[in-house]
Amino acid sequence: MLFATVSMSLPIVAALMEHFDDAGMPERHHSHHDTYMVSGALSRSVVASMAFVAIMGIVLSWLCGIGVFDVAEDIVPGFFLSFLVASFCMWVMMRRYRVVTYDDRMAVTPLVGPTAEVRYRDITSIRRMGPPPVGGGASVGVWSDGRRVATIWSMVDVEQILMRIDRFDALVG
Repeated sequence: MLFATVSMSLPIVAALMEHFDDAGMPERHHSHHDTYMVSGALSRSVVASMAFVAIMGIVLSWLCGIGVFDVAEDIVPGFFLSFLVASFCMWVMMRRYRVVTYDDRMAVTPLVGPTAEVRYRDITSIRRMGPPPVGGGASVGVWSDGRRVATIWSMVDVEQILMRIDRFDALVG
């Protein structure tokens, strides 16, 4: 019973947060800044997968409990709970991530850690990170004074952000 309660509480909390904190579009344009964040469709997909896995975990745990499957009762809940907790943490980090571009600077709130703010004129280079993308855009690192000050992940509209930064002279590669 505890497993079922915990399993269903994570997707329910996430779904309620999605409902009441719905930002709408992944890009919000204001007169003095633009905000880029993870799309609502991606965020809701993670919540839906959490709900599906929670239900599947409860059903499989029940089937193991009544003897349909010959598996220890604590193995199945452990597997599904670890998936749910990891998914919930990923969802929280994705919801937190955002890039806000102003006329002269940008502020990047990373998955974990404090918000990094960098002035466009201080950018020394913008470099693609990771392997070449297969189907979408690549993540980029923003460098200033020899250190990476921000990462713009490909889960937001990197090309639109780069257009707003307007520092194509700093692009590397």
